Amino acid sequence: MRTTVSRAGWGQVCLRNIALAGLGCLLVGAQLPAADYTYVRLNVPGSDETWATGINARGDIVGLYFTVETRQGYVLRKGVYTTLPLPDGAVGLGARAINARGDIAGAFDGADGALHGFLLSDGQYTAFDHAGSSATSGFGLNNAGEIAVVADDGSFLFRNGKFRPVPAGAVRGVQYNVFDVQDNGRVLVGTAIGPSTITGFISRRHGEIELIAHPDASLGCTAVRGTNERGDVVGVFDADGCDVPFGNSHGFVLRDGEFTVIDFPGGRSTDAFGINDDGVIVGRYVDRGGAIRGFKAKPSN
Repeated sequence: MRTTVSRAGWGQVCLRNIALAGLGCLLVGAQLPAADYTYVRLNVPGSDETWATGINARGDIVGLYFTVETRQGYVLRKGVYTTLPLPDGAVGLGARAINARGDIAGAFDGADGALHGFLLSDGQYTAFDHAGSSATSGFGLNNAGEIAVVADDGSFLFRNGKFRPVPAGAVRGVQYNVFDVQDNGRVLVGTAIGPSTITGFISRRHGEIELIAHPDASLGCTAVRGTNERGDVVGVFDADGCDVPFGNSHGFVLRDGEFTVIDFPGGRSTDAFGINDDGVIVGRYVDRGGAIRGFKAKPSN
C-alpha cells in the first residue's frame, strides 16, 4: 500500500487512520477556506423534506423527497420537478444518481419490506438485488452504465445483470461502502466505517486505498459521497456522526489537495452528495426552522 503525501501539517490525523486501517492516508491542508459559490435552495412543492443527491453534466438533478405517507424520487430538469413513477411492487423510492444519458439509479422500498436497487433507463425500470441480501441500494452511476452498489453483504459494481465485488480493503473490522465510480470503472470513492471512526476513501487502483479525513483529529466522522471525472471529491464532516439529523455537519469539496467547506448560507448544517464535471455540487441542509431542504451550489468563478 502507498501513502500519498500532498501537504504537510496534520500527521496526527494520518497516524490515527493508518492505525485504524493499515492503509495509505491522503494528506490535505489544515486550512479549510470557505468556498465562493452561488447557492440555490431546492424544495419539491408539498414535500416535508427534500434531498438533492446527484447531478449530471447537463445540470439535471435527482433526489428524493418525503411526505407523511412515503418517500418519492424526483428529477429536476430546467427548473421543473418531476416525480418518478414507482416500479411494480414498490411503496417508496429514492433516486441517487443520474448520468449524462439521463439514466437514473437508486433504490426502492418493496412491499416485501426489503430494499431493492434499480436502474431507470428509457422509461423502463430494471430492479436488482445482490443474492442473499435484504437491502441493495444503487448510489453512483457512471456514463458507462456501471452502478456503485451497497448491499448488506458488501459493495459491488453492477452492470448488465452482473455484480462485481469491489472490496476497497481487507482490513478486519472496517466496512467499505463504495458510493461512486468514475467512467473508467477503476476509480472508486466511498466511506470506511471502523470500530470508532468514519473516514472517507478513494481507490485509484485495485488494492490501493487512500483515506480522507478532516484535519481536526477530534472529529468523529468524515464521509465521502461522490466524485467527478476530474477527481474532485465531495462529502460531509461532523463531530457527532454523519447520520440524520446530522446536526453539526459541514459539507466539503476536496480539489487538488485542498479541503474546502461547503455550507448553505444561514443553514444549521450541510451535507454534500454529488458533483458534476463543472464543479456544481448538490446536497441537503437544515434550515433555521429545522426543515431539511436540498441545495445546488455553483462555483462563482
